[in-house]
Amino acid sequence: MDEKSPLQIIHDRILLEAKNLLHYTKLHISEIAYELGFESVQVFSWFFKWLSNRNTIYF
Repeated sequence: MDEKSPLQIIHDRILLEAKNLLHYTKLHISEIAYELGFESVQVFSWFFKWLSNRNTIYF
């Protein structure tokens, strides 16, 4: 069984919340980035793509 590090668990939780906000709300991506504590939309988009292998506009 692969154990996740605390950082991986946090990243997974942030990604799940981002997916929920993108799917179930009409919030703009900049609002979601701010809500989740990212310094910019670009950083949020990079984080999302890095973990999910998907661009936020396709989610």
